[in-house]
Amino acid sequence: VADTDALIFDLRNNMGGSPELVHYYLSYVMPPNTHVIDTYYRTAGKYVYTLTQGVTEETVPGKSFGPSKPIYVLCSNKTASGGEEFSFDVQLQKRGTVVGDTTWGGAHPVSPFSIGSSGLSIFVPSGTSEDPLSKDNWEIKGVSPDVHVHPDRALDRALEMIDDHAKLKVDSLAFV
Repeated sequence: VADTDALIFDLRNNMGGSPELVHYYLSYVMPPNTHVIDTYYRTAGKYVYTLTQGVTEETVPGKSFGPSKPIYVLCSNKTASGGEEFSFDVQLQKRGTVVGDTTWGGAHPVSPFSIGSSGLSIFVPSGTSEDPLSKDNWEIKGVSPDVHVHPDRALDRALEMIDDHAKLKVDSLAFV
């Protein structure tokens, strides 16, 4: 995909993933060492928090798409967790355009806790994520797209935006 002129990430049905994988993918479309997110994890049973900084990689295997060619992120109310962080980071870093519907609204990492010997577990927030500059996140409110359209129309709208881009001659396009 590195040699394409535009890139569309379709996260409309992405229910999440690890923050590390989000940062890895962002490394292909953002400058190296871009600080995209801070996550504070609570130590179980204590009011002590550990900071983990989400930063893009210094180098990536293969060719990078680069930090300047246009990217579009498709999202919906089914986009959650890691899919939301990807959308949030792209939007706040002004790296691309988020197209679709407002995302689910799950910014807090969770940890499982067993319920006695029942074999059941409950997932409880064990931390919080926030943008290092604005100190904001997408918890409950979700990520509001730059271009709000029904998710079924998001791909068509992104393709229209690529076609309308006066300075871009799209010879090749990649979907991820």
